[in-house]
Amino acid sequence: IAPRKGRPLLEAVACVGNIAKAMGSTVETHVRDLLDVMFSSSLSSTLVDALDQITISIPSLLPTVQDRLLDCISLVLSRSPYSQTKPPVPVVRGSTVGMAPQSSDPSCSAQVQLALQTLARFNFKVAALC
Repeated sequence: IAPRKGRPLLEAVACVGNIAKAMGSTVETHVRDLLDVMFSSSLSSTLVDALDQITISIPSLLPTVQDRLLDCISLVLSRSPYSQTKPPVPVVRGSTVGMAPQSSDPSCSAQVQLALQTLARFNFKVAALC
């Protein structure tokens, strides 16, 4: 799934999602083993689509995928990994404490948009209860 440079090919990531959709829970252990490599690249629509197929076809992987996705989303939005044990940073009006630096880079804007769409797409309420 990962070429020599260590980043997974998007086609391979999509393929894992399609295999999970076709085979269901019979490939759970194999898909679980591939999650680390899949998450080694940045957040992408291909990754999100594949993870959606995986969690629908193999529901037991949902909590793992949710935790990993929360980390990815948090890295995009706040530049730090998600931690349930970390107290929230209070935001004071007029203050930029705890806020991600703004960038005029269009790819940064696209990443933020994808992170917010992913946050809306996956049911993270279940993750909060676990």
